[in-house]
Amino acid sequence: MNINNNLTKRTVLNTLIGGLIFGLCLSGCNSALPGNKSTVSKADQTDAFANEQVITTLVDFDSSKQQSWINSTTAKTLVNELKSNSQLNINFLASDNISKVTIKPSQPWQMTKYQNYNLAFDVTNEQNKSVHFYLNVENELGQYQSRSISLPA
Repeated sequence: MNINNNLTKRTVLNTLIGGLIFGLCLSGCNSALPGNKSTVSKADQTDAFANEQVITTLVDFDSSKQQSWINSTTAKTLVNELKSNSQLNINFLASDNISKVTIKPSQPWQMTKYQNYNLAFDVTNEQNKSVHFYLNVENELGQYQSRSISLPA
């Protein structure tokens, strides 16, 4: 009887905690409801990279040598050869929580010759579900920077 009583108390407590967490999540998303108005400034609508200049291409998917830099055991990759600028198509496997594709050149890219630079590339989600995309850039010492973005369906 004491065990059942403790289980009942835990179930009630878990239900209350679950309801509280759901309420917090619901109120956290409340600003996106139709009744709430938000405005986007004209500056937010402009392409921040419209005036960027390409200073180098790190991976040329038209090059079979550079295609050999691509490695993955948790995703399927395919280079779509187009008339210009071939593209890397990545199919993330559902069997892995976070699929990983590595592009590792035969020698590290030397970026020290550039005073200011950024890494830019196009990503398209062709599924009918949103996915979270993670990017790690690692140097030869194993130091890395990580970024992520949610790609809508």
